[in-house]
Amino acid sequence: MNRSGKDKDPDELDELALALVRRLWRDTNVLALDAACGLGGQAVRLAKAGAQVVAFDSADLSAEVQARAVEARVADRITFYQGDLRRGGDILRDRRFHVICCQRAIHYLRWSDAVTVVRNFTQLLHPGGKLFLSACGLYSELRDGYPWLEARETRYAPLSESMRAKHGIQGDICLYTEDDLAELFREGGLSKETIFRSRFGNVKGVAVKEFGRQP
Repeated sequence: MNRSGKDKDPDELDELALALVRRLWRDTNVLALDAACGLGGQAVRLAKAGAQVVAFDSADLSAEVQARAVEARVADRITFYQGDLRRGGDILRDRRFHVICCQRAIHYLRWSDAVTVVRNFTQLLHPGGKLFLSACGLYSELRDGYPWLEARETRYAPLSESMRAKHGIQGDICLYTEDDLAELFREGGLSKETIFRSRFGNVKGVAVKEFGRQP
């Protein structure tokens, strides 16, 4: 669901996921999911860190992801799937992941759909596995002209014309606070490990699937 189709340099949340893969790979056959993978930059980095990676996106970017994987010499470690995030639990139901990354995508969904997606992620995680999730922030410049409603359950609207033009974010989105992300983790059946706000104002967090816990 990376609608821009643009790849990004790794940020702090990406690096946290990569560090976990590097810690695990010597003792574990690490399986990682890069959800809303875009052109596959993080998928390639996860593979180079030692994981077998499923790259998943709503757009058919298989050729682009494959080309990057070949260039990085990790083509044998990345498999691409196309599909809607809301159906990811069905499409990938036979997989269990140690690491799931989902950057710059969850805010395109209504709150109720976002809860469904995180519950699906929880089902797909091994016990002890971690979700690395980010969303556009309500207290970033994106709020300028955004007709947001206070309740997260109904906060879903387009950005102002100037913000859409500046950031290339089209359609309705749900902007998040840190409390919103914490509640999303809780409703999804995960335990919050850390949540922080980027310099720009986006909200990022890590959550863990506790042993024996179901969403």
